[in-house]
Amino acid sequence: MTRARFRWDDPLLLDAQLVLLDAQLGEDERMLRDAARNYCQDRLMPRVTEDFRDERSDPAIFREMGALACSGRPSRPGTAAPDSTTSPTT
Repeated sequence: MTRARFRWDDPLLLDAQLVLLDAQLGEDERMLRDAARNYCQDRLMPRVTEDFRDERSDPAIFREMGALACSGRPSRPGTAAPDSTTSPTT
């Protein structure tokens, strides 16, 4: 029996999945995907590695991700406000 090898460069095998889904992505989605990957590889990974080693956290990372719309919170088109259909109760 052949044992599967762990892929450090793609631990969730997302590249293989993206190849299948790439045909379904529009140009905007591809640009967002590429921008997120570049940010993570070039700016995020070195800082997180250092912060983990030094047992600290940099809150500026979350502001940067928000500015790149990579925070996971959807925004309404034309606004910087999060998309919300309900208002908080007071």
